[in-house]
This record gives sequence, C-alpha cells and structure tokens, in this order.
Amino acid sequence: MTAGLFALPLMLKAQVNMGSPDPPHSFSILELSTKLMEGGLRMPQLSTVERNKLDVTSSEAKGL
Repeated sequence: MTAGLFALPLMLKAQVNMGSPDPPHSFSILELSTKLMEGGLRMPQLSTVERNKLDVTSSEAKGL
C-alpha cells in the first residue's frame, strides 16, 4: 500500500486595516485610515492616453 498525496482546494481571504485599530469592514480587502496619524495614499496619476495604453488583458494585470 502506498501513501498518496491529496490536493485539496483552499481559499484564503485576508483583510487588512492600516492606520486604525478597528477591524476592516467585511466588504474590504484593504482599508487605509488616518484616524490615528496624518498621512495618506498617493496613487499614480495617468493621463487618459497613458491609462488607455495599459495592457489589462495580460495575465500579470489580471484583476486590476
């Protein structure tokens, strides 16, 4: 008798809240809060032409 390996599907869900001791909302994956400190998040700024040039069909950009 040989031992076999079993592959079980596993789904993990992680939620993060940065900047606040409060738990994240159930609908959030990432929450950024400035309740306890000054600061923020600066996202890259693209022109419409630059944005339209992004290849979001590639596997690397899946989900963006």
